[in-house]
Amino acid sequence: LYKNLREEHQPERAIEALYRMRRAESRHLDSQLQRGVLSFRKYFLRKLRSVSYDFVSGYGMKTARVLRFLLIVLAVFSAANYSLRGRIFQLDHNHSLMDVIYFTCVTITTVGFGDITPKTQLGRAIVSVEAFAGLVVISLFIQAVANRALRSK
Repeated sequence: LYKNLREEHQPERAIEALYRMRRAESRHLDSQLQRGVLSFRKYFLRKLRSVSYDFVSGYGMKTARVLRFLLIVLAVFSAANYSLRGRIFQLDHNHSLMDVIYFTCVTITTVGFGDITPKTQLGRAIVSVEAFAGLVVISLFIQAVANRALRSK
């Protein structure tokens, strides 16, 4: 159904068909676990992938879900930076919560103004992970916005 709708240039219906197919596959995984066809480990890994992808993008790159994921990533990294600010920025810099949120936004968007910088090796490692995570999340967000713009044509 998905292929046919896509070939017929009906992207809205094709995305809906794909979403319904993924939901059915998720229920099929539950059935396979109950019947003993899958080990719990395989079930858990497949279910985790399905649930996380559904949470992040909603099969079809729903803009609101990707934005929600971006805000969650921002909040998690801001909390980590705030709780580890003594180890990241050294103790002589007493950054406020707003400073840390600003620093996280600048890092995740990979703008890197340089007005607040990590001073320790641990801080540089954490900030590097944040920058890579930011690339992924921002890419997902741009893809979702582009999909939405293309569908509106």
